[in-house]
Amino acid sequence: MRLSRIVPLCLGLVFLMLFAGIITVAVANSRQYLEAQLQTHAQDTATFLGVALSTSARGGDVATAEALLSAVFDRGYYREITLKNNAGQVLITRSQMPLAADVPHWFVEALPLKAPAALALVMDGWRQLGQIEVASHTGQAYVALWHIALQAGALVGGVSLAAFVLAVAALHLALSPLRPMTRLAEDISRRRFGRLPQVPWALELRVVTRALNDMSVKVEAMLAHQTRAAHTMRKQAYEDELTGLPNRRSLMDRLQHWARSEEEFRAGALALVELSGFGAFNARFGRKAGDAVLREAAARLRALFQDAEPVILARANGAEFAVIVADADPVQAEALGARIVGALAVPERGGIHQGPIAVCVGIACTTSLSSATLWLAAADGALLRAHDRGAGYWQVEAVREQAGAAPPGAEQWRAALDTALRARALVLQIQPIRWLVPGLPEHGEALARVAAGDGTLLPAGLFMPLVREGGLARELDQQVCTQALARLRARPEGTETLAINLCVASLEQADFVTWLQASLQASPGLARRLIIELPERELLREVARLEPVLARIAALGPRWAVDRFGHEAAALALLRRIDLAYIKIDGSYIRGLPENADGRFFVQTLAGVAHGLGVLVVAESVESAAELDLLAGLGVDAAQGHHIGRPA
Repeated sequence: MRLSRIVPLCLGLVFLMLFAGIITVAVANSRQYLEAQLQTHAQDTATFLGVALSTSARGGDVATAEALLSAVFDRGYYREITLKNNAGQVLITRSQMPLAADVPHWFVEALPLKAPAALALVMDGWRQLGQIEVASHTGQAYVALWHIALQAGALVGGVSLAAFVLAVAALHLALSPLRPMTRLAEDISRRRFGRLPQVPWALELRVVTRALNDMSVKVEAMLAHQTRAAHTMRKQAYEDELTGLPNRRSLMDRLQHWARSEEEFRAGALALVELSGFGAFNARFGRKAGDAVLREAAARLRALFQDAEPVILARANGAEFAVIVADADPVQAEALGARIVGALAVPERGGIHQGPIAVCVGIACTTSLSSATLWLAAADGALLRAHDRGAGYWQVEAVREQAGAAPPGAEQWRAALDTALRARALVLQIQPIRWLVPGLPEHGEALARVAAGDGTLLPAGLFMPLVREGGLARELDQQVCTQALARLRARPEGTETLAINLCVASLEQADFVTWLQASLQASPGLARRLIIELPERELLREVARLEPVLARIAALGPRWAVDRFGHEAAALALLRRIDLAYIKIDGSYIRGLPENADGRFFVQTLAGVAHGLGVLVVAESVESAAELDLLAGLGVDAAQGHHIGRPA
């Protein structure tokens, strides 16, 4: 409950108790006073009647005595008047019910007034003739007590209400700065760093406001420094300084990672693009002109593939660039060679046309990547044969895999995928993720599999190209979500969380988002145990449009995570734009980590930035005990890979 509600509630209770206390004291004192008055009134009347009746009683004049008692009783202030002889025999009595007009019955019952009978003797000299008993009527006393209660209640209640209203108004004015202060504190926890422009007049709140502003500035500066450090480290270790493209080290790390990962990449084309005669050009025009040529070549390649997905560009070595196009077949590879040669051969001022520079392209296609070395060797061989043909030529060759059973063709995979989606027979295998910090719930990732004709399960790296090509992302993601929720539903008392991978293309479709929201609303308890992973590159491209969608879905329970994190320079901005459960560092940074000092520093810096923003860090593709032993010391929170557990 908010402080703005707690304090008025407490004040209201205090004023209520104060009101009740004052009324109770006032009524109790008045009650005692009225009871004393009733007793005095009765005693005075009894004494008077005792004296007045002495004469009539001495002569035995009962009629005179009765007239006197009646005259006194009829005044209405008495409940009962009784005359008795010495033997206790009642001679005359008058009585009436002690009713209090215009006084609530509950008030009379709650506050009974004591009005005991007063006694007086009827004497003849020294001889007692009888006694008189008088009891006062409480009706008028109750009327007086009721009026006192009403007047005291009105006075105290009015004053209390006015004081309460003034106190609440003053409190509201004093606490009004707390609302923006609370919002700023929440924004800081969500990685949004603002300022409070107005300083409250209350000294204590003024101090807190200044502290919040200082904290926001310092935390933002600290995280900005860490972010710049991580970006600089990544750039120095994995980017070519001249062109800004990934360097050869980054290229080799990714190729070796893909060769051992069945989830991310299985087929495609690797093109090696060489600017022939670059050495002679450098010698003739100087290094500055040569650098300009390399930068222009990189810019043209970027422009050529800026809308293509998925394509990776890198500077392989010297005047040699690498272009990796996933899912490309030999026919598409031929077209790729023509596009590259055409893009780099267009003359532009101060560019590639100056001097004896020509373009040669060697392209190697693979349908089952099992060795990065074989793929590069095939591309190198194709580049040599393109040289033999002359400038402006390209050569396409297939990677010669080791002897063994040929992998299924694309048509077989497409048929298996169509069958699985139509029959809703998609298979989810769970790969465990081990937390390296205590206290977190059991966690695993659901990996989609498609059963081939021979019963083997095809990993995502084989059928995801067909999903993208055929526009089947929505159907696939619906089945993944349905099966994941069913798996969580089978363990209703569990606390484990489950991660699933969705395509960004699905979230761009309004009907899929509507379906997903309805499914999550139907199972709110399960939705809170679901984490949705999105690939870094696709998410970065569409984050501006997807932010409202991600916020609406997160409000229903699931949390977001970024998969294959670390290759895009702008990826660190995602940590502040989206409320993330964790980021998953791409496996190319993890493989061979014990021998890679720069990689260890990059992972540690990235973990520091993520933790500063309240985001956990998961390392994927952990394949050895040596890699696992390093991760906790680098600040990584969880590990996933075959060393932890295989999908099952």
